[in-house]
Amino acid sequence: MTSFEFLSAGIHVDFRGEQCFLSERLLGQFEDKYVGRVSERTMQSMLVVAQNVEALRERAKMWGDFGASFNSWTSFLPTDELERRRKEVVKNAHVYLRRVRKITGGCLTWVIEFGKKGGRLHGHFVSDRWMSVEQQRKAKAWRNSLMGRCHMCDLGSGSCMWKEMGKRVGRRGTGLRLMGSMGDFAGRCTMIDFVIDSPMAECNRLAWAMREQGSRHRECYRVTWAKAAHFFELWLAGKFSLGEKYDHYRETMAGFERQRVGDAWEGEDEGVDGSFNMEDFEQ
Repeated sequence: MTSFEFLSAGIHVDFRGEQCFLSERLLGQFEDKYVGRVSERTMQSMLVVAQNVEALRERAKMWGDFGASFNSWTSFLPTDELERRRKEVVKNAHVYLRRVRKITGGCLTWVIEFGKKGGRLHGHFVSDRWMSVEQQRKAKAWRNSLMGRCHMCDLGSGSCMWKEMGKRVGRRGTGLRLMGSMGDFAGRCTMIDFVIDSPMAECNRLAWAMREQGSRHRECYRVTWAKAAHFFELWLAGKFSLGEKYDHYRETMAGFERQRVGDAWEGEDEGVDGSFNMEDFEQ
């Protein structure tokens, strides 16, 4: 098991997968750009994507000098129709990804992106192989295919994949699978492989233990999140103790401002900005 910390937010992470490909440099950049700016649930998703991307980058070295490829796809449907048929488009994309894997014989990891508010639904995936034009044509061509333009280039830094998880506010619970991997490759992981512990996680556990039994789950989740946020603010101000295990982080988090947007509650709420975009934080 590999463990690492994001001290700026008092977060301890245990990776329980077989092989971790997240370097110290990568984790340092990750902390600088994202930790404290997105929810811990979103951060967990970003770590999963980062691990799978770096695992595929390493695997691609087996096939020669080309390296891993970064791919994007979109649909040929008009934007207004695309929004109405988004579930169909996402399912269609899953077919396309399975065809890519079958035709190339490679492994891949993918994410679905909805774009900014009013933007077009599209997706990205990283593969340990490169496709020829003919292979791309075959992957896109089948009856009832909705695939439009598909683009392939060098993988680059890989952060272009992680940041997509920061655009998921309000998208969970829609019945759409928004991220995943295909193929058996060393380092492949899922959400359960990253276990996060932090003062905020402890506040969530305390609030959940105090929840009203028998209440509707959605309403219970909303109230529990608000209570956990209140506990965290009291703890940060030194008015509440979470125990020695967590209290020693308080000094390192001096000046830390809790971000409400995208943290814990990601459902329908007038106070939540559903247009949250991680690109706003890019330098």
